[in-house]
Amino acid sequence: MQARDTIDDLPNTSKEVLNEYSEYAYETASEMSDEPLIVPDYERAVEGLSLDAMEARNFAPAWREVCEWSRSTSNLDSIRILSEQDQLFTILKQRTERTLSFRHDRIRDFLLADASLNEINRTDGIPDCLSDPYYYSILGTGIAYFRPSETILSGLCDRNPLALLEALCRLGGDTPEYEKKIGAEFQEWLSKQGGSTGIPNSLLGETMDILRQTYSEQVSEIAELLPQFPPVLLARFRNGDLEAGIQYCTGNGGGSPNVNNPQRDSVFNDTLQQRGDQYTAVLSKVLSSVGAEHVQGALRLAGFFGRTELGRDSRTVGEHMELIQNACRHFFGRLSSVVFQNNDLLSIR
Repeated sequence: MQARDTIDDLPNTSKEVLNEYSEYAYETASEMSDEPLIVPDYERAVEGLSLDAMEARNFAPAWREVCEWSRSTSNLDSIRILSEQDQLFTILKQRTERTLSFRHDRIRDFLLADASLNEINRTDGIPDCLSDPYYYSILGTGIAYFRPSETILSGLCDRNPLALLEALCRLGGDTPEYEKKIGAEFQEWLSKQGGSTGIPNSLLGETMDILRQTYSEQVSEIAELLPQFPPVLLARFRNGDLEAGIQYCTGNGGGSPNVNNPQRDSVFNDTLQQRGDQYTAVLSKVLSSVGAEHVQGALRLAGFFGRTELGRDSRTVGEHMELIQNACRHFFGRLSSVVFQNNDLLSIR
């Protein structure tokens, strides 16, 4: 890694890359500065600053606030040198004051997550500030990066349960065994609350929204414990439940093709990229045997499949559309009476 590199130049933001980048910043500061500071001095100073920033809930403090927070003169010297180096931090002039700013959100989240998990491991306790729902994303990042023990997972779930769902979202199905531990801890916590009816609506809403964006084998199990609102149906559909997609498209909610719904479109596009072949083949069979109560949803979902497939390779489009068209012909021949009894179906385009 060369001296001109910045966080924006990095090819990805895996834990290994971010760790290498921050270590490089510490090593460069140690080599270039006249101060008798070594890499561990910089690491300790950044960890202290990160914890202070979270305690104050201030990620862009004025320099005078940084001076007040500083736990030692060497810590303050370390932060000053790193700021002048402009890799992890930078100093911005804001009217009459100068503020310390993290160089990039990605490096900020990594440093905050690293400091949080280190503090938890060192003290065998969770700082009070980390119970703030504001930090669930930071903690989720830390869980995904550093894979803490089940004991720590349990403590974090009690204090900030959304952090575990954020970790599932970030892990993305790549670590099924660890994700199983996360899912078990969250389900146990939910049971202790008396189920979904025992948690605040704001927390329930955020839970459903995170699950809607998550690929993981754990999503289906957690979704069973929640009310089957549209975000939960989308979460299930994303994770392999075609029936949930049909249910979502039934009625006058977000599944109507006449309703502009970016969240739906995002899930459908992502899911059909991942499961398009599988879902289209299954749907062609479902259309020939679907019950009357799910006619509308099945046809609408088939329409979404066709619309999404237009962006794929032309040969694949033809294959998928032929499957759907053949199933629809069979379907309409068998259920024509149901179609004509349902006025809403007649208006489907």
